[in-house]
Amino acid sequence: MERDHPSDGGRLLTVHEVAEYLRVSDATVWRWLREGRLRGLKIGNARRIPLDEIRELTSAGAVREAEPSYGAVSGPRRPSRNRLFVAARLRERLREMREDRAAQGGGQRSISSAEVLDALDSLRTGRS
Repeated sequence: MERDHPSDGGRLLTVHEVAEYLRVSDATVWRWLREGRLRGLKIGNARRIPLDEIRELTSAGAVREAEPSYGAVSGPRRPSRNRLFVAARLRERLREMREDRAAQGGGQRSISSAEVLDALDSLRTGRS
């Protein structure tokens, strides 16, 4: 049976309850316990974390909302130097292809998307 302190700060939460409360994974809570960022009580084979400890952790700014990850973009994204380099090389390669066509008398026939992809692939693999 759970006994709550009048302020509810004496309430003990399971690792899973803390994870749900903070919207993190159970593994993150376990890691914080190992690292000492979060203090808990060992009761038998289980861990319990006082609600006051969670409140202290969040008020101290130790837990904050993270920026999206896994390829998600928040706000304007600056392209990396490598992407800029590849884009510049691709533009140069496509210009060369158009000049070659014009020199061969092929006129101004547009470059197909397959040719663009081949040119990009050759840049990525280092072929010319």
